[in-house]
Amino acid sequence: MEGLPVALTNEGSITVTKPVSVEADPVLPAKFKLDQNCPNPFNPTTRFSFSIPEAGFTTMRLYNINGEEVAILVNRELTAGQHEIVLDASELASGVYYARLQAGNKTATKKIILLK
Repeated sequence: MEGLPVALTNEGSITVTKPVSVEADPVLPAKFKLDQNCPNPFNPTTRFSFSIPEAGFTTMRLYNINGEEVAILVNRELTAGQHEIVLDASELASGVYYARLQAGNKTATKKIILLK
């Protein structure tokens, strides 16, 4: 019984209680953030992590060096929190691209490099 919480009742008996495990609520991010993709440069897949502090419609698009949209990675409602997306660029040519994340009125862009 070492280390267990005990309570002494008015009748003189001892009640041993088991510890209760408590799971912490997931911590919601305080700010909007798009992390740099990893790996970068990449061939042919890379991973993006991003956080949004409020649930809402979110888009993530990929643009080539000329500013032309070449892929839509995310285009839906997302919950607040940390998210991750994997880009498979096996159908794209080597080069510099820009990944643009938009959620609500917040926008972030990262330069990425595909080397084949």
